[in-house]
Amino acid sequence: MEMKMSFKELRKLSTPELKQKSLEIARVLMEARFAASGGSETLKSHVIRNFRRSVARMRTIVSERKEG
Repeated sequence: MEMKMSFKELRKLSTPELKQKSLEIARVLMEARFAASGGSETLKSHVIRNFRRSVARMRTIVSERKEG
């Protein structure tokens, strides 16, 4: 799964694709949090930050499309 996507790349995707990618990344983040709480290997903090930012970018684009 790609960690960091630019707004330009994300805007090329359709709204359902954005929603699907957002759910996939959110699922990966949730699993990483559970793994970290259990004491096992976890994703590096910069990777988690990039995932969170990608999700935020996707949600921003979806909400802009709803308004416009």
